[in-house]
This record gives sequence, structure tokens and C-alpha cells, in this order.
Amino acid sequence: MNNSIDRRRKGRTAWLSLACGIGLSGCAATTAFVTDLSDLATPMTSVPKMSTTDDPATLRLQPLAPTSRVVSTRSYSVGAPYTSRVGEPMLSVKNYAVAERVATATALRDFEQLCERLLGKDPGRCTGSPLGSVRADLGSLFEVRGAVATPDGEYFAVSMPVTDKGVVIYLLVDPEGRLRRGAYVAWHRSDTRGSGVGGVPLVEVVPEIPLDTDSPMFTFENQQSIAERGPGYLNYELVYVGSRSTGRGDNLLLSYREYARQKTDYLVFEQGLQYPASQRDIEVAGLRLHVDAVDPEKITFRVVEDAQRGAEHK
Repeated sequence: MNNSIDRRRKGRTAWLSLACGIGLSGCAATTAFVTDLSDLATPMTSVPKMSTTDDPATLRLQPLAPTSRVVSTRSYSVGAPYTSRVGEPMLSVKNYAVAERVATATALRDFEQLCERLLGKDPGRCTGSPLGSVRADLGSLFEVRGAVATPDGEYFAVSMPVTDKGVVIYLLVDPEGRLRRGAYVAWHRSDTRGSGVGGVPLVEVVPEIPLDTDSPMFTFENQQSIAERGPGYLNYELVYVGSRSTGRGDNLLLSYREYARQKTDYLVFEQGLQYPASQRDIEVAGLRLHVDAVDPEKITFRVVEDAQRGAEHK
């Protein structure tokens, strides 16, 4: 009965590192553009002319490189006694690789970019592109589209919603959620493509009236994915179901439950296991258990041997 489990199994923080290998060459003398389009005598309906891709002062947007970590946990220590009641997991084992990347940013407060007005008027909300897109409400969710390396550090590129479909606008935000000092706005035309490993060229914008760059403005959320293929995937638990009296004596009932790769809490396989209550040593899924005591309500046991390669006990 347990061989079928073994055969089946054999068949089956806040921030991450920014883009790997981002080149910093040619970024030492970044050109900044001050743009306020809201009060020009002849309103401008488009962003300034895009810098050429061979401009050494242009920042470049790189894709975010995911980081990998291995989830390897055992809910037991070999030799330690444990007691489980009916319906409770006796033990669980997890062993799989997880890829993570920063996917979204959530605004921690309301904000909007202000621009100077002509004729001595008080500053007001910017209305022209790109600064007119720099606004959000508390709790607004934005996509993180990549990362930018600058002489003063590395930043996530948080995509801002725009009404001008000809451009894509970003806020440059450090891993702590703070805006970059100075040129924290960057943009490129929507039809711009990266050249080789150089990434997508961006134009920087330095607002005349800067937003707060000292306090975090965003918090980041990660997206996880489980490796679809590869050896070593384990995600199962053993549950105490109870005992049952038969004409040949009492039987011990367990349930072996295995969970999916794509959704690690989704049950994909379950098999009932039955042993004589008088049997003290049980082998299941590469483990040897010793039953110290059992009754219809609970079981006390120890894992005395773990044959799974690379097992990490906790």
C-alpha cells in the first residue's frame, strides 16, 4: 500500500534584488529634464523629444530578475514524541523551489505632483505629461515593471497610469519604498524597445516642487511561482483519522495527502492507510514511525527514521 505513495511521489521581505547584471557604464553624468507643461502659453500635448538610445546619459530600464529559494521543512525532529488528535496532521513535509520577484507596489498615502503657475499663482496639480500622471490615493496598487541602476543607487520602476497612450511613465523608488532624490520621474515612449541587454532607455524628469523623498511612499508585494518541473518536489502530510474495531481486532487509520505544485495548498491526491493497532512500527513515504500509544481520539508517535535524501529536520 505504501509503495504506491512512494511511486507517486517519485513522479511528482520586504524586497528582492533588483535586476541582475544592470550595467552602470555611461550613467555617471545623467541629464535631468525639468518639465512643467500645465501653464505654457501654447500648451504641449506630448512629452519632450525622446533621447536617442546611444545617449550615454540615458538611464535604462531592465527586467526584474527573480530570486530563488528552496522551501525545505519537516514538522518533526527525529526521535521526538508527538501527539495528534483525530483530524489533525501528524506531520508534514515540504521540499520545493520557489521563484520570487517584486510584482506590485501599494501607495502608503495620498500624493500628487504640484507644478509652479505663471503670474504669481499658487502651485497647483500638474496637468501635463509626464508629471500630471504622478498622483495616487492611499492604498492604490501599481505594477513594478522593472529596475533602474543609477550612479546614486538602484530603484524599482513603479508604473503610473497615463492618459497619453504614447508614453509610459514611472516613479523611481528605492527598495525601502522611498522616492529617488531629484529625478524620481522617468518615461519612455510606448513604442520604444530595448537594444540587446542594454534595456529600454528612459528620460529623467526633475520636478521643480519635489514630493517627499525622506519617508516611504510605497510598500512592495512579491509574486511567487513554484518550479513546474524537476526532481525533489515534496509537499504532503500524514493525518490521524482514528481507529476502527473489526472482527480481527482494532485497526489504526491514517490519511496520506499530497498537494499540487501550482497551488501548494490544493489537495491533488489522498490515500487512506490502515494498520493493525497492535503494530508499533509503520513505514510510509520514506519515513519509519513508532507508535507509542493510540486510542480512538489520539495517537502518540515518534519518527525514528527518515530515508528522504536532503531532509532538514527542525
